[in-house]
Amino acid sequence: MGNTLCLSASTSAPPPKIQEIAPGCFRLRVPFYIFFFDVGTHMTFLRLKNGKFLVLSAVSLDDNTKPQVDQLTQNGDLIDAIVATNPFHTTAFSSWFEMYPRLWQKGRVFGTPRHVRNFPDLPWAGSSGDEQVQKLWEPEVSMRIPAGCEFNDPKPELTNHFNGVIALYRSSKILICDDAFHVGTSSSFLESLLTPTQMSAPITFHASMPNQALDKTPKAARQFYDWVLQLTRDWDFDSMTSSHGSFVIGGAKQGLLDCLENARKSLSDHSVSNGGDPI
Repeated sequence: MGNTLCLSASTSAPPPKIQEIAPGCFRLRVPFYIFFFDVGTHMTFLRLKNGKFLVLSAVSLDDNTKPQVDQLTQNGDLIDAIVATNPFHTTAFSSWFEMYPRLWQKGRVFGTPRHVRNFPDLPWAGSSGDEQVQKLWEPEVSMRIPAGCEFNDPKPELTNHFNGVIALYRSSKILICDDAFHVGTSSSFLESLLTPTQMSAPITFHASMPNQALDKTPKAARQFYDWVLQLTRDWDFDSMTSSHGSFVIGGAKQGLLDCLENARKSLSDHSVSNGGDPI
């Protein structure tokens, strides 16, 4: 896989700090607890050529992290827009509405369909599932949603958090993902969900794939498999960051291809069990 630097998130805290993990790509990762386990979560600030930032997802800010965001973005004035990328990363947006009301007043916050449904009182500018919204920052930032799995209303809500907007920040060749692709592991809880093969790999798929995430149709597994392959052909990237894991600098494209190959049997089994052909 060439020169690869895989940096794991630590569970023993220094306080969260915004990191520039690639030129112009700033990551803020904070604790996030599920059943008393800290699985962490992240948001990403992408510096555009006009000097402003496109923000992907949002995390809850506190007395430590808000001053960092304010310093980076000049109290929010340099934020061009915020795009919600995962349907279940919802908890921070109400507080962001209170902290940075001008963003909402300018119509620059886009939710997933689930955000828009579950928080109807927030003045969303539109849906991140809309292809026209996804193209607003081309060619600097590209966005796509994986095929073969539900984005609008994933079920069961407790565990099927797989699908979301995948973004490419072209200038730094880094792919930004929340849950579908996972870099490293961040806690013993997440490790317990992975097979030994997955644990040794730098990039894996979310634990809900394929049994919950993929549609129960003959073509869903093939659609997802082909979608990932096409992504690696269309997009020039060599690094990746993920929400509940860490980030990898170098070797990410090959890591994703290896991940897909490792998942091929389970994808094929899913296809056959739903009336499709082997993959």
